Amino acid sequence: MIKTLMVSLLLKNTYQVNCIMYAIKQTPIIKHFLPDGFYGSYKVKCFANVLSVLWEIISTFAVKLIYFGAMFLWAISFYPAVAKPQLFFHILIFLTVLGSFTNTYIFKPKKDKYYALMLLRMDSRYYAVSNYSYYILKTFIGFAAMGALSSCLIGLPILQSVLIPFFVVGLKLDVVAILLKYYERTGNAPNEDKINYIIWGLIFLLLLCTYGLPLLGVIFPIELSTVLMALAIAGSILSVYKVCSFRLYHFLYRQILSQAICSVTPNEYNHAEQAISFEPNIYSSKKGADYLNALFVKRHRKVLWRSSNQIALGCMALTVVLLLISYLCPPKMQLVLSKWSPSFLFFMMYLVNRGGNFTKALYMNCDYSLLNYNFFKKADLVFKLFIIRLRELIKINILPALSIGMGLGIIMYANGIGKVTDYILWILLAMCLSAFFSVHYLLMYYLLQPYTSGTDVKSGHYRILEIAPFFIFLRVIKIKISSIFLGVISIGMCVLYYFIAISLVRKYSTDTFRQRV
Repeated sequence: MIKTLMVSLLLKNTYQVNCIMYAIKQTPIIKHFLPDGFYGSYKVKCFANVLSVLWEIISTFAVKLIYFGAMFLWAISFYPAVAKPQLFFHILIFLTVLGSFTNTYIFKPKKDKYYALMLLRMDSRYYAVSNYSYYILKTFIGFAAMGALSSCLIGLPILQSVLIPFFVVGLKLDVVAILLKYYERTGNAPNEDKINYIIWGLIFLLLLCTYGLPLLGVIFPIELSTVLMALAIAGSILSVYKVCSFRLYHFLYRQILSQAICSVTPNEYNHAEQAISFEPNIYSSKKGADYLNALFVKRHRKVLWRSSNQIALGCMALTVVLLLISYLCPPKMQLVLSKWSPSFLFFMMYLVNRGGNFTKALYMNCDYSLLNYNFFKKADLVFKLFIIRLRELIKINILPALSIGMGLGIIMYANGIGKVTDYILWILLAMCLSAFFSVHYLLMYYLLQPYTSGTDVKSGHYRILEIAPFFIFLRVIKIKISSIFLGVISIGMCVLYYFIAISLVRKYSTDTFRQRV
């Protein structure tokens, strides 16, 4: 089993090294200075190996640090009147339950798993147990370090601080054992990349309990948290046996890894076709590029509008819940809302924007085929389609923006915070930021075209530009700024970015908008 782990880690490292070298080779300016034998360079491979090993070490701690900082320490600052150790363990219990279902490792399809199990035919049970043990060890070390750090910052009791890493890995083992038992009974393998409505409902409920119950004054006592942690740890003893003795890993992974193949598989085509409407009465009176876009939007209405409608409904439901909390506990709600800054809207609109889903659907179900024809690469058609698609994407994203802006205004009005002009500005700001991110995603799609034939993202620059706003807005939300000033800046930024995008697409898209191998 040790040998299996070493081989699989070497395979994973090789995959990461190749991804790093590919990302360097695709850098727009740097790639022109790289030699033809770049991929065969020993020094470059050594450098990429160092980066890969560093990432493996950093990910053990950096991800946990961000998790603890954002979910725990930052969230606790909103409840200044509450005992911090008690609130910390209240949040820890619920978020660990949530993370145990959404981050199992075993049920996540990954390319290195596909290479090891399907191409190299490694023993599935040895591979699963050894790699999951390695994942559990990394998780334990990361949470032990973060638990010790949190103990110093918050003043947690020593016993509970020691239990944190054991509780996290214990609960993960318990959930994996339950899911393996579920697979034995039903034959349906859970897939981390396919979250159904039940899981989404569970996520929403757990987040509501995590951060909503403290607003109502309901917080788990430390004694109860300790008992729950001890029960999870005790149950993990049987869970370890289940994980190690499970005999169906081969069939489990064969089912899960069908989505990790490098090309578009029949399963993916079937899944895509299920979301497309083939009703014969779908037609349009438009011509040319407008006709192509109109048919695409009508046939893909489920794909393009479903998530937008769901987000809007979720925002409405959340507004109702917050209004109820405002009615039951007005002082505490006002205390939390007093920390509100309009700059929070940057982060919120970044999270709900559907630009990535829109461009992926465009590529897989339209551009993937049409890019094989020269007429589709003509500058005039490319630019005209960009404008038409941008208009459509803005319409898709405007509904969640309106729901968030109006819901925010209603909550603030119910708690007597802000003025009527502020409420109007927040709605306009949400719509403006929604349009900004729509331009951003479509611009990245046309200038970088990151998707391969299997709809995998093979552009390091696309990933960087996609993730960069997350960290920028984490910084922006700390800035206290007036609604009027922020609204004027945002509108100006959006208009400027729109004209920049038009200029860049007109100039470069005929060279960049192409198929990747």
